Amino acid sequence: MEIGTKVKEVFPDLCTFKDSTRLSLFGGRNLPVYIQEYLLMRFTNSGGVIDRYALDEYLENKMTTDSGAVRRALNDGKTVNLTCAFSVMCDLAKGKTTFTLRDIELGANGYIVRSVLDDNKNTLTDGVIWGNITLEYVPAEGKKPGYVNMISFRPFRPIEIIDLDYYAKARAQFSFEEWLDVLISGIGYAPESFSKESEEEATCQKCEFLTRLLPIVEPGVNGLEFGPKGTGKSFTYKNSSKFMGTHDHGNTTIAELFYNRLTKLFGPIKTLDAYVIDEISSFSIQESVSSPLKVYLESGTVCFGNVSIQSECGMMWVCNIPLTADLKPVEKKYFRCLPKPFYNSAVLDRFHVVIEGWKIPRLTVESIYKGWGLNKEYLSEVFHSLRTRPEYGTIFDDIVSYEGSADLRDVKAVKKVATAYCKLFFPHVTDLSKLGPADLADFLDKYEKYCLRPAIEKRGIIRQQCHYIDIEYKEAMPGFNLLKENVETEGAEVTPNTCDAGMEAADVAEERIYIHSLFLSEGEFKAGEKEKRMALIEDAEHWIEEQASHYGKRITFVNGHTGLDEGWTVHAETPKDIDCPECHGADTNYYLSMANKQFNVDQLLYTSRQRDCSRAALLVIVDADGRSFAGWQGRGEEHMGCAVLYGDDNLQLHSGVVAHELLHLMGAVDLYADYQPAENVAFMEGHYPNEVMFDKDHAPADTLAISPFTAWMVGWNKVKEAWFDRINITSVQLNFLKTNS
Repeated sequence: MEIGTKVKEVFPDLCTFKDSTRLSLFGGRNLPVYIQEYLLMRFTNSGGVIDRYALDEYLENKMTTDSGAVRRALNDGKTVNLTCAFSVMCDLAKGKTTFTLRDIELGANGYIVRSVLDDNKNTLTDGVIWGNITLEYVPAEGKKPGYVNMISFRPFRPIEIIDLDYYAKARAQFSFEEWLDVLISGIGYAPESFSKESEEEATCQKCEFLTRLLPIVEPGVNGLEFGPKGTGKSFTYKNSSKFMGTHDHGNTTIAELFYNRLTKLFGPIKTLDAYVIDEISSFSIQESVSSPLKVYLESGTVCFGNVSIQSECGMMWVCNIPLTADLKPVEKKYFRCLPKPFYNSAVLDRFHVVIEGWKIPRLTVESIYKGWGLNKEYLSEVFHSLRTRPEYGTIFDDIVSYEGSADLRDVKAVKKVATAYCKLFFPHVTDLSKLGPADLADFLDKYEKYCLRPAIEKRGIIRQQCHYIDIEYKEAMPGFNLLKENVETEGAEVTPNTCDAGMEAADVAEERIYIHSLFLSEGEFKAGEKEKRMALIEDAEHWIEEQASHYGKRITFVNGHTGLDEGWTVHAETPKDIDCPECHGADTNYYLSMANKQFNVDQLLYTSRQRDCSRAALLVIVDADGRSFAGWQGRGEEHMGCAVLYGDDNLQLHSGVVAHELLHLMGAVDLYADYQPAENVAFMEGHYPNEVMFDKDHAPADTLAISPFTAWMVGWNKVKEAWFDRINITSVQLNFLKTNS
C-alpha cells in the first residue's frame, strides 16, 4: 500500500494532503508551514476536497490583513479578535510592553496589559509570535493620545492536547521501514528521494536524515551537522517542528539567543525545544557570545548579571564541509569548519551526536512530497510531548551495559541519542515486559541496529575530533553491550544484568536525583550572589557524580530552582530571639516552614517523577550565617530530603558543605566529633583526614574525598570492611537512614 494511503487510513483526522501548489489558496499571506497545514486539514473533507468558501471566510475574518477594517471596528468601540503574527518590545520610557502586528497597521500605539504579560512570561518573547489575540481601543483623553490594548492572548496551539497512546497504537500498525516514510513524508520530504541502490542503503540514508529531529524529542541533545549544500538542511529544520527555531543570517548576539537586557525578554534558547545555527562556519563569533554558548552547552544554565537562564533546549550547529569527487570529506578534521573560538576539545566534548550530511541525498524539486501525510501541527505537538516521557530512557537502563571505566560524558551522550532514536522510531514500545518473546527479540535487534549502534558511532565521531585537537582524549569509545538474554518478558524469569566489568546491574544503572533550590532572603542577595551559590551547588553535584563513577555508579543530578531570576527572591524575615544555635534548631525549622509555603512534598515528588528521577531533595538557600543541616519530610511511604544551606560568618557558602549535605540526603552519616567518640575521630584523622563527612572546614569539594565507609553507606561500595562496625550511628541518623531506605 502506498504510504500516503495508509497514513490516511490509520490517522484519518490528523493528516493533510500535502501539495505545494495549494499554497496559492492563502492569497500570498506569509504563513508558517504548520499553520498552512493545520488550516488545510481543518477545511478539507475526507475525500481530500477543500472547502474553499469556509477557508476564505476564516482567512477574511480571523486572519484579515485589512488594516482599515480593523481600525474602524476598534474606533467604534468593538473588540477585535485575530489570529495573527506580532512582535513584542519593552518601552522603558513608559514602563510598558508594546506590540506591533506584522500584517496590519493599527495607526496607534499598542500595549500588552499586565495580566496578559504575567500569564505568558515564557511565550511573549522577542521575535515574531503567532497566536490568537483580542484588542480593544482606549480613546484619546485630553492631550493623552488614544492607544490599543491587547487584553487576551493564546498561543497558536490548536492541537495542544496530545493522546500519545493513540499515536503509539497507530505506530504499531506500520513496519519499521514504513514508519520511517511516515516521519519523512510528514516533514514534507518524498521517501522515494532516497537511494534506489538497495533498501538497506535507503534505510540508512533515511535514518541519517531523521537524526536531525533528535533535539526535538529528547531534552538537551546537542548536535553538529557537517555536510554539503543542497541536502535540505534548512528545509528540514524549518519544517519539522514549530518548537524548533533557526538562525541563519550571519552573526548573532546575546539578545538574539538568550536574553535582551533592554526589552527584558528571553530569547529562543529559553523558550524553544531546539535551536539551529545554520551555516555557523560563516559566523564571526565574538567572545561575548562564544563564552556563554560554551557555558550553556555544558550545563544548560547561563547567567547574565542577576538573570539566570536554565533550559533544556538542544542546539544543532550546521556547517558546510568540502567534499571530494566521490562525496567524502576532504579534511578529516571536521572541527575546522567551526568558528575558531570553538577549536577546543572541551567545547566539542559537550556535543552528543554528529550528522554526516554527505550521506543524505540532495534536495531537488522532485524531493518535495505530494500526498497524504501527518499534519505538521500534530507532529510538532507529538514531538514536544515525547520530550517528557521517561519510559524510553528506562529501556536503555534495562537493556544496555557498558564498561565501568566509561567516561561519564560518553555514557550520557549515548543514552541521550539512543533514547531519542527510540522515541522517534519505536514510540509504541514503552514496557518490554508486555512484549512476547518474538516481538521482544525483533525489538531488541532493531534497537541495537537503529538506536544503540548509531548513538555509539555518532558520539564516537565527537571523541575522534576531540582526539585530533587534544591527544589526551582517547580515540576509541568505551564498550557498550545489549543484554538480550537478560530481559524480562511475559512469564520469563528475571536474570540479573551484568556488564563487561562483571558488576551487578544495580552498580551500572543510572540514578537520577532531582534537586530543587529555593532562595530565601530578608532583603535581597548581593548582585551575582545567587548565581555564585548555584554554581557551588552544581560543582558539588559534579564532584559527587565523578566520585560515584569511581565505584562504577552513575549518579545524575537534575536541577530546578525558584528565586534565582532577578526579582524572584522569596522574602523571609531573619528569625530573631531564637536562642538555639544548633544546626537542627528553631531557625532551621523556621526556614523550612517558609519553604513549605512555596512547595509541598507532593509537588516536588511529582516534578521528580516527571523528570524521571528516583528521589528528590529541596535545598533552601538562605541569606544568613549558620550551620547547614539536612533532614527529610514525608508523604505516606514517599520521602523527600531537605537541607538548609547557610553561609559562614561572611555569608559564604562552600562546595564542600553542599556536597556534605547532599550526601546526607543519599544516606551518609556524620563522622566528626559531635557524633563520634574520640577514638573514631582519631582513626579518621589518621586514615581519612579529607573525608567529606569528617572534614568540617569550609573547603572546596574537589579537595575532599569519599571514604569506603561513606561509599558503603550510600550504596556504592558492596564490600563491608571490619572497621565499619566501629562507626557510631546515632539514633537521629539511624531514623534518617530508615526513612530514606
